[in-house]
Amino acid sequence: MSLKKPKKLEKIVVKFWRDMDAGKLDDLMGYFSKNAAVTWPNTGESFDAEGFLRANSERRSGRRIEVEKMIMTGNMVVSVVKVANETISFYAASFFRFKSKKIVSLDEYWVESAKNPARKIEDKTVPDFSNVDDEDGDDDDAFALPDGVDVKIPRVPKIPRGATAPLRKTAWTRMFFPEDAI
Repeated sequence: MSLKKPKKLEKIVVKFWRDMDAGKLDDLMGYFSKNAAVTWPNTGESFDAEGFLRANSERRSGRRIEVEKMIMTGNMVVSVVKVANETISFYAASFFRFKSKKIVSLDEYWVESAKNPARKIEDKTVPDFSNVDDEDGDDDDAFALPDGVDVKIPRVPKIPRGATAPLRKTAWTRMFFPEDAI
C-alpha cells in the first residue's frame, strides 16, 4: 500500500497493522489508551485492549494482513484490511478513534470474502433509441420510450441559485465528521 505523505495517525494505524501481521501482540498494547474500548458489531462482542489482543491471539492461525485503503478525518482513521490464511479470507473495516496518539476506541466490521456466486442472470438487452424521431423536430427529449411503456419520474424541486441547505448534525455526521471537521 502506498500513501501520499501519510499523517501521524495514519502512520500509527499502518504500524499497528504491521505489528498485528507480524504477531507482535505484546507490542500492540502500547497503541491503546488505558480505557480503550473495542467492539465487533457483527458478533456483538466488546473488549478492552487486553481482551481484544487475547481474542486475536486465539484466531492467529497463520493469517496475513494487508492494508487495502485508509481514510483520515479529524481524530479518526478508517482502514480496510484483508486478512487471509490458506483456507479463508476476510475483509475488515476498522474505525480507529484517537486521543493523544493513542487508540481510545476501535470498531471493526468483518465480512468473509466470497467468490463470484454462480448466478444465472437473464440477458436483457437495452433497446437502441438513438434513431427514434422526435415528433416536433426539436431535441428536447433524451430518448423516447417504446409504445405501452409507462414510467413515472418524480419531480425534483428547483433550488434557487445561491441557496445552500444548512448542514444537519445527525448521529452519522457527528460520528464521521467531528466538530472540528464541520
